[in-house]
Amino acid sequence: FIENAKETFEYIVVDLPPLGPVVDAKAFAPLVDGFVLVTEWGRTPRAMVRSMLESEPYVANKIVGAVLNKVDLKKLAKYGSFGASEKFFDKYSSYYLDKSEARSKAAV
Repeated sequence: FIENAKETFEYIVVDLPPLGPVVDAKAFAPLVDGFVLVTEWGRTPRAMVRSMLESEPYVANKIVGAVLNKVDLKKLAKYGSFGASEKFFDKYSSYYLDKSEARSKAAV
């Protein structure tokens, strides 16, 4: 299936179960060009991620990126280094909103 899909598509995304308890990622490793590691803010311990990657070097060597999901942006500002921009999120985030959305929020 994957080989046929590679002939048609430039990118193929397969959502796999977590790396630890299931061997799907290890089984898929020979079939894929890379993995995107997804972790959850505040729930996925760094030590566990490190341990899993150390125990599965074939998967670890194919990681092309990482996603940190469910990030608490208010708490993230506390982790920023001096001069980092996250601390300005609340003050300036409206700059990035769609103008019609910003107007409707201002009218409320």
